[in-house]
This record gives sequence, C-alpha cells and structure tokens, in this order.
Amino acid sequence: MSLLTRTAQWLSIALTLAGAVYAFQAQLPDQGTVIHIDVDLVQVDAVVTNSRDEPVTDLKAEDFTVLQDGKPQEITHFSFIRTKDPAPRPPARKAPDSREIVTLVAPPPSVPVKRDKVRRTIAIVVDDLGLSMETTVRVRASIRKWLDNDMQPDDLVAIMRTGGAVGSLQQFSNDKRMLYATADRLSYNAASRVGVSSFDPISGPQQKDRLTGLQKERQDAYGFELPMPGEERNLQFTQFSLASIQYIVNGLKDLPGRKSVILFSEHLEMMFDDNRGQNQGREVPVRERMRTLIDAANRAGVVIHSIDPRGVAYTGFTAEDNPWGDEDSLNKLDPIKITQVFNQRDRQMNSSRDGMAILARQTGGLFLYNRNDIGRALEVAANDGDGYYLLGYQPDSKTIFEMKKGNPKFHSIQVRVNRPGLHVRSRSEFFSSPDSKAAPELNTRPQQVEKTLLSPFKSEDIRVRLTPLFSQTKEGKSVINALVHFDTDQLIFSEAPEGWLKASLELVASIYNADGRLLELQEKTWNVMARGQTYEKMKTSGISFLINVPAKDPGAYQMRLVVRDTKNGHMGSATQFVEIPNIRDGKLTLSGILLAADKSKSRAAVDQTEGMIESTDHKKTAAVRIFDPGETIAWAYQVLNAKVGSDHKPQLQVQVRFFRDGQEFFTGKPSPMTAEEQGSSKRMIAADQAHFNQLPPGYYVLQVAVTDTLANEKQRMAAQAIDFDVQGK
Repeated sequence: MSLLTRTAQWLSIALTLAGAVYAFQAQLPDQGTVIHIDVDLVQVDAVVTNSRDEPVTDLKAEDFTVLQDGKPQEITHFSFIRTKDPAPRPPARKAPDSREIVTLVAPPPSVPVKRDKVRRTIAIVVDDLGLSMETTVRVRASIRKWLDNDMQPDDLVAIMRTGGAVGSLQQFSNDKRMLYATADRLSYNAASRVGVSSFDPISGPQQKDRLTGLQKERQDAYGFELPMPGEERNLQFTQFSLASIQYIVNGLKDLPGRKSVILFSEHLEMMFDDNRGQNQGREVPVRERMRTLIDAANRAGVVIHSIDPRGVAYTGFTAEDNPWGDEDSLNKLDPIKITQVFNQRDRQMNSSRDGMAILARQTGGLFLYNRNDIGRALEVAANDGDGYYLLGYQPDSKTIFEMKKGNPKFHSIQVRVNRPGLHVRSRSEFFSSPDSKAAPELNTRPQQVEKTLLSPFKSEDIRVRLTPLFSQTKEGKSVINALVHFDTDQLIFSEAPEGWLKASLELVASIYNADGRLLELQEKTWNVMARGQTYEKMKTSGISFLINVPAKDPGAYQMRLVVRDTKNGHMGSATQFVEIPNIRDGKLTLSGILLAADKSKSRAAVDQTEGMIESTDHKKTAAVRIFDPGETIAWAYQVLNAKVGSDHKPQLQVQVRFFRDGQEFFTGKPSPMTAEEQGSSKRMIAADQAHFNQLPPGYYVLQVAVTDTLANEKQRMAAQAIDFDVQGK
C-alpha cells in the first residue's frame, strides 16, 4: 500500500473520530463570544490596541468601520466584552541555592474550576508534525515555565500534539500536575516534516549513504516506508496538522471563557513551488483545509495565535553543509552558489511560516516570530484578548439569498478603527452558511454517560467526590483505590419487602494517560438497601463506595467517574489526577494516604474490598475528610521499597506537616518510624494520628515525608499529601 493511500486513510479515520466524539459534546447557549452568522446578523469580534500594544477599551460604535467585500456596513449591534481583570500572578519559583538544604513541601492540590468561574480557555497545540528536534526541547521548556509562573487558577488549559491521540482533547484542566505530566511527554516526532534541525544539511554526492541509513531507520521505526522530507510528503502531513487543529477547535466551541489556540510550529507551508506543471494543483486540498479550519475557528469564537519557536534563525552555512561533496571542491567556493544557498534558505524560512501567518491573521490572533524568548511569546499570546468588541451588521440581500438557497460563499470582512494611532485585529472572512442548529438531545443512556464522562466540567445532579489513591495489594499488584462519596438527596428509593428502601446505581470509572488515551474502563452496578435510622442517616451524610481499578503501568493519569441513578437518570461526575510510581526501580515509595477520624478504620481500609464503606458519619471517612475543630485526625499509608540492614530491619524516619489555606500551620520533628512488613510484597503499613485542641476552620493539607537512612541519597526520601477540611460547629 502506498504512502498516499495510507495517508488518505489516516485522514479519513481522524476526521471520522473527530465527528464521532464531537457529536457527544453538549450544546450550550451562545455566550456572546462567537462570531454569529445568520440571515439577520453577521457578528465579529475585534481587539484594539495602542502603539504600546496596550488594550483600548473606551471606543464606541462610531469609532469603527466594518467592510464586507470592501463595502461599508451599518453597525447595528455593538458591545464591549470585558473578561475578568487578571488575577495576581503567583510568585515565580526561586531556584534553590546549591548550598541550602532543600525542604520537601507538598503544594496544595488544585481545586477544579467551575464553569462560571473560567477566565480563559487555552489549548496549547504543539505541532510535533512540524517541529525539529532542537526546537521541540525549547517548546517543552517554555510551556513548563508558563505553567510555573503565568497560568492562573481559573484558567482551563490543555496541552495537545497534532501527532497525538484525539482523546487528548478531553484533558482541559486547571490541575497543574496533569499539565506538567503532559508537557514532560512532549518529544520529537520522527514523522515530523522537519528534521533534527530547521534546515536539512546541504549535501553532495558523498552524503547518499548517510541518507540511505536514515531512510532505513525511519522504515524500521514505522513498519513501512517513510520517504525523506519532500514536497509530496510535506503536503500530506500538513493536512494531518490542519485536521488535528480543526478537531481541537471544534471541541473548544462549547467551552466557556475567552478561547484561544496557541500553536507552536515551524513548518506550516501553503505554497508548494515544486508542484507546478505536471503536479499543478496538488496544494489545493491544503488550502481548502485551511479555509475550513478558519471558518470553524471563527464560528467557535476561537482565536488562533501562532508562535514560530525558531527565534531569529541563521540561514547561512553550518558545519553540516557540504553541497560540493569533496574537499577539493571546498577550495573552489563560488560566491554565486553561496548567495543562492542563502536565498534558498530565506525563501524556505518565509514559506514555512505562510500557514501560521494566515491562521493568526484571519482569526484575529497574533503571529509571533523572530523572538528568541519563546516563553515570553507564550505569555503574550495567553494574555491577549482580556477585552474585545463585538460588532454586528445586517447582511445585504445577496448574502441573505446565499444563506437561504444553500449556496454559501466565502466573503472578506474587515474591521477598521477610525481613531488614529490604534491597531485592530479581527477575523478576516466568513462563509455565508448560517450557524448550525443545536445538536439533538442525547436521550439514550450510553450517550448521556459518554457526554458526562468526557466533559471537562463536573455534572452535579448528584454531587460526587472522588479520591483516587495509589496502593499495592498483598500480592504485590498496583491498584488505584477510588474512594467515592455522593449525596443521596437526588436518588430515587423504591419500597422493598420488610420496610427496606432500594436505590439502583451505575458507576462508570475510566483511566486516561497523559496522551489522552483511554486505558481502563469499568462499569459496575450496585443496589443500595437501607431502612430506619440507617436510611435517615444516609439521606443526610450520603454514601461512600470503594472501587479498585488495576494500575498496570507507572505514569501520570486522569481518573474520571460517573454515578448514575438508573431510576431517574440523574448523574454526577468527578475527575482527579493520580500518579502511579515505578515501584520496580527500587526507589522508596509511599502509597496514597488514607485519612479519617478513626485510626483503626483508616488502617483497616488499606486492604478493604470493593463495595460500600459503612460509617455512621460519612463526612469523617477517608472518602470525604471533613472534621470538627477538636477532633482527632488519623491516617495510614504503605511504605514500599524500604531497605533493611544486617538485622533485617528498616531504619526509617517520618516527619509530618500541616498546611492551612496554603500556609504552613504545624511542622513535627522527624522521628523513628516502626512498621511491620505485610504479605509477600514486603510492603509495610504505617499509621499515626494527631490531636489539636482547636483547629481553626479552613482548608488543610497533610504531608507525610519518610526518609530511609539506609538508601542512597537520591532514593532516600518519599512524600505524599492529602487534603481535608475543618468546619466550625
């Protein structure tokens, strides 16, 4: 099978998957942030800045002129949309002095952002099909820096790759741990349109053997022949990139906040000069794909910012270049040939940026290039558009006729600002097809569950709380203990014999890796039976369940859970980050921490089987963790890979810290820890408790740090943390 045939099949599959997943997404009311196209209104947004690139927010309708196909239009709708003022920037992380002792402190876990609190929705798209190896490293570092210093708590962010799985679309989150894990997995894609460096070495005849070897290396990696970079391959793989970006844009349509795609690429070419003559017109599919993408972005209210991470690139000769092939020819350098090489690389640099410039210009975004500080470029793109104008006008009769008769065409649209010294950015074209109507209601049970499971927001018909904890069984197998608590006031209980009341529940749990690929899906059905005081207590404190999900491989994962009442169809959902350590490398490791108000129950829960967690007050269990100010707090956890001395005993020290609302509240002194090995896995179970006469109400984090004095310096410390609340009576 030829490469072209395979490529066409891959594109078809990618687009089919995109449509299938997108069909499950909820259609939400228009929030006024999208371009609106209908027979009675064309609406476009615009960002206005002054000569210092500062936003201008005091303009009126008469300060603007809108042109469609060069003809002025009467502005009938005008408003300025002001997003939230930027939240205070968190302090930058200070690199520790090498002479200082670094104290391990667990940061408070992220609180999931609610839909109405989202300030910005940002998709950072790394075009790994159009990046070189050297720039991929710089992009990864810049994203981590932005997460460190500039991401805000009410940002909804996803990090995606054009060469990655479509499931990564579902990773919009404000949990930095998941985003760090995704960023760390960014690496050079051997299928990239770009090689190790931005420009392929100029080679003479003696370079053929090297190229043949690289060709074989690619064939071995992919199982079939991948041609060396060239016009034909670039054309096909550019379509891959555009299809991936469009899928992401479609997924952003129904998300809230100011929506941006920030694209990192160094090769998004629209013109293929070698395709003239015999192959003329081969670039047409790429151009059509580009126009379709731009129209989708405009309708979804998505601004696309493009960043070329090459910075100020050198286009001259390098040590790898040898266009003449032998040393004798090097002594006969022709200035004309040198100039030709320089000009060729300049043209290559400019043409590689065509697509990036077009995407940014026609969706109202920024095209940032020739910037060596790409971290700053990412910050500028993310902060763009904190305020923007919405301008609307009545389309002319010709455009209305196109819409009604189903014969749509592309039209140019231009926004001008009449006040001197100002700059305006807006979308530059639209397709005269009315906005599609809302998708039909998803009525079947699988559709409803799928939609709820994939949504980045919690469904709260049933209020659900999820705590996934890594653990190891007695047999040495890694599992995720998912502690689930949910309220019962929305459940339907039916009467059963002998005064019992019964509710039927479905629990669907899924595990996604950092690439967004579904690794595990479990569906369970439970019947809840209660009567008398037990039922009354259940109605006030809820129900807690334990689900054990296999954890096959180490890594960072996202766990999602849906609870559904089979009687009335009400659902609740929750999403949490969980990290599975690599216990095979011999490094000291701690399991997740089970924290409750009863020491015996917290320790016993380490090996509890699946099912309901029985308690007189579920708020004080490990699934909920809400305590009274003067209550004793107990916890238990597993210690794995501890070394033993000549006496066959470990030498461990433990230190606990409490943080309240992000500030250190209490630090205990390091003390020897006694723990017994449990089972054939040689794990140890430790338990402890603390009692404060009066804990002030607030949000707390408990951190446990264990030091193995017998291990080498790099593997002697491990830490875990768990959050809890203290509520006043």
